[in-house]
Amino acid sequence: MNAQPEFDAELESRNRRIGSAAVKQLCGGISDMGLWRWLRDQGFPQPQYIGNRRYWRAGDVLDWLENRPTQYMPKKADAETPAWAK
Repeated sequence: MNAQPEFDAELESRNRRIGSAAVKQLCGGISDMGLWRWLRDQGFPQPQYIGNRRYWRAGDVLDWLENRPTQYMPKKADAETPAWAK
């Protein structure tokens, strides 16, 4: 009997190629300029070009997001609220 390899849906989805619109949505709705800056300055994974279109491996983007340091930035309203009003 021929053993069929098991289909690994997670691996398949991480190897899937996604376009720039999906990448921007996955990254929290960033703009074209934000994506460009991340590519230039933040070590964001480089795309693969197919024709004139850019595609990223979904796993590369997810790994980059998971390993990115997080930083708390207080809202402007929180910074200006007097201590007695909290």
